[in-house]
Amino acid sequence: MPDALDSFLADIDRTKLRIIRPSKVVFLCGGAKANEAHLPPQNLRDYLLRTRNIEDKISADFVLAESAQTLYRDTTYSDLIVFEEDIARISGIVLVISESAGSLAELGAFSSNDTIRPTLRIIISEDKFDQESFVRFGPVQRIKNLGDERVGVFPWRSHKKGHIVQNSVAPIFKDIKDFISGQVDGLANSFLYSGLNESRAFYDIFWLTHLANVIAPNTLYEAVNRIHPNLSHDDIRNHIFCMKVAGWMDKVSYSNKEYYYCKKDIDIFEYAYRSSAKSKDSIRRKLEISTLFKNTDNPPTAVYKRAMTARSGTKL
Repeated sequence: MPDALDSFLADIDRTKLRIIRPSKVVFLCGGAKANEAHLPPQNLRDYLLRTRNIEDKISADFVLAESAQTLYRDTTYSDLIVFEEDIARISGIVLVISESAGSLAELGAFSSNDTIRPTLRIIISEDKFDQESFVRFGPVQRIKNLGDERVGVFPWRSHKKGHIVQNSVAPIFKDIKDFISGQVDGLANSFLYSGLNESRAFYDIFWLTHLANVIAPNTLYEAVNRIHPNLSHDDIRNHIFCMKVAGWMDKVSYSNKEYYYCKKDIDIFEYAYRSSAKSKDSIRRKLEISTLFKNTDNPPTAVYKRAMTARSGTKL
């Protein structure tokens, strides 16, 4: 790959570089979502998703645990926790609704995980919050210690068989929605690249893909390794999978090849240059890199149009 990319990378001052979120992401955990539309809501998470369409009412992209169904087919993650750690690295919020055996297990694991815990938020019913239990004074208290505003307590009820009492949650839906919106609104829209630590590669992958418009896997891997030489191709594919379920990236297969593209039309870098940089013309330099990638891969016109249509937010 020609030196234009290396020159651009060398001139960027990453100690001052700021990152703009492609979107705010909420990783929503809790009770299982029913597969059949005619079934009544089984739990609060199911009610929020199917009955109240919470995803359309919050200014964020939602990631559901169900998106990991193809995890072991499409990635090389060794286990679910490693995947959830990566999701937490790009999520603004990991929101656990404490309402089922599975969600209680997630709550315990997440509150003990140094990567996930800073993003963790909890919604818990009033009766469970008032119980003298390990959950209340263990995982829930651990998150409250980080800030009382991170835990939302609401008085919904469930039938003896476990299904949610809809009449108990309908009057408080707005308050639950406002709690989630408040958590989302509290997230910074931008942050310093230097503070990202293990999240940096996600944003570099997105940035390079956005510059390219459309990019073949091997071309992207080579470019990413110019910034992160120790990142394996499997690691890069795993990162892309996370950004795919977050709604940031996707891929298209055409003929016998695959291409990656961004679904968010945003240059996430607020550029800062070293004093030694010969040119600080970001527009010209980005165009040079875009042309470089295009000449390297020569993507078919049909692929380019599809990617750009998706990137603009137009339905395909």
